[in-house]
Amino acid sequence: MNAGEMRRIATLMPNARAAISSRGSHMSMSDDKQWYFRELIGFLKQRA
Repeated sequence: MNAGEMRRIATLMPNARAAISSRGSHMSMSDDKQWYFRELIGFLKQRA
């Protein structure tokens, strides 16, 4: 799935946000751990 489609889908889901890493691939949590956890923690803090 391309980045544009991922962004479009995120607009259709309540409280969703598309976060697309420029260095990650299919497994951003492994490919770019610092970016992944920074995005994840930021997202969770916004929803708390």
